Amino acid sequence: MFTRFTLFILTLYSVHSAGQGFDYGLSVPFRSYPLAGGLVAQGGYNVLLWGEKKPDSPLGYAYARPGLTLASSTRTHSYDAFLQVFLIPTTSLEWGIGESARFGNPYFVDCSIYQCQGNVKRNYFKLTGALGLPRFFLAYSLKWTRLSSGDAAFVDEYSNLVAHRGGDQLTTGDLALVYKIDSNWMAAIVRTDERMYDAATTSRLTGLAARYQLSPWVFGLGIGMYESSTASNGLTVFGGVKWVGQPSMAPD
Repeated sequence: MFTRFTLFILTLYSVHSAGQGFDYGLSVPFRSYPLAGGLVAQGGYNVLLWGEKKPDSPLGYAYARPGLTLASSTRTHSYDAFLQVFLIPTTSLEWGIGESARFGNPYFVDCSIYQCQGNVKRNYFKLTGALGLPRFFLAYSLKWTRLSSGDAAFVDEYSNLVAHRGGDQLTTGDLALVYKIDSNWMAAIVRTDERMYDAATTSRLTGLAARYQLSPWVFGLGIGMYESSTASNGLTVFGGVKWVGQPSMAPD
C-alpha cells in the first residue's frame, strides 16, 4: 500500500522541535511502481526521560513517545499503536502492534492463488538512527515484523510481498547516505531491502532522493530501480508531502 522509504525520508528530522506534550501530522506518500499511495495520520505524546534540550547540547537528553498511526488507501485501512524510546534524540527503539483491513486486489499478483483481502495482524520491533557529521551522515532503519492472516498464503500490503500460509516474519532494512545541503535541502542515496523469512520472497529499491522542508511542510521526491520476486522489476518514482501540525522533541 505505502512506500515506507518515503515516510523514512520525510521523517529524518522534524521540521522544527518542540517540548513535552502532544505532536501530530499528516503525510501523503506515493510510489509509481508498484503503484502505491494513501493518507497517513500520526500523533504521539512526548515525555522527557532525562536531560534537557539545549542549543549547545542537542543530544543531551532522552525521551519516550507513545503514539498511534492511522493509514488509508483505496484498498486498505490500517492502524499501528506504538511506543518509541529515544535513548539519544537520533536513535530510537520502537515496539508496536497493528492490523490492516484489506478490501481490494493488487494488480501484480494472482488473487485466485493468494489471499489478497481480509485482515492482517502484526507486531514489530524497530531500530532507527543516524551516524555521522551534522551535514553528512548515514540514516538507517531496521524493522522485524511478525505477520498473521488466516490459513492461506497472503499478500502483505506494506511490502507487496507474498507471505507464507497463516503467517510470516518480515525483515525490512532502510539506508540513506544523506548530505544536508542547507537548513531546507537534503539529498541522499537510498536503499531499502525486504524479505519474508518463510516464503523467501524479497524486494529491494535503490535510488536517489531529495527532501525540502519549509515549516510546517516537508516534500520528498526520488527515483530508483525496484526489484522483487513477487512483481516484475521496473523503474519507480517515489515521494510524498508531510504537514507537521505540532512537532515532536526530535532534534533540529
